[in-house]
Amino acid sequence: MPLIPTAVTPGLCTSQLGRSHSANLILRFRQLLLARTSEQGARQLAWAALGPDGHLEGRHVGYLRGAYASTGQMREPSDWVIGKEGWEAQERLWLETVSILEGAAPEIRKIVDEYFVE
Repeated sequence: MPLIPTAVTPGLCTSQLGRSHSANLILRFRQLLLARTSEQGARQLAWAALGPDGHLEGRHVGYLRGAYASTGQMREPSDWVIGKEGWEAQERLWLETVSILEGAAPEIRKIVDEYFVE
């Protein structure tokens, strides 16, 4: 089974991670209005890992390939992402990531070549 590299963010979540920092009033207000609970943020991570059907062997392999997902739904990516600059940035990011990983574990190149398909 090919691997699908996925970058996912839980979004702005309320948690105890910043408890030692005092935020100004504007940041607190933004957090109060816009932040998800930690559980809601975790759902975003689970959705990206398991896909819309909730099964590792499910239909999400093809469904998520090359897609942009936000809040548990497929979304239209921005014009920059699908434009020339976006594609070039994606390619640079991928090559730099693989290069850094190779520095830590030389067998990464073989794994990437074998399992990550276009």
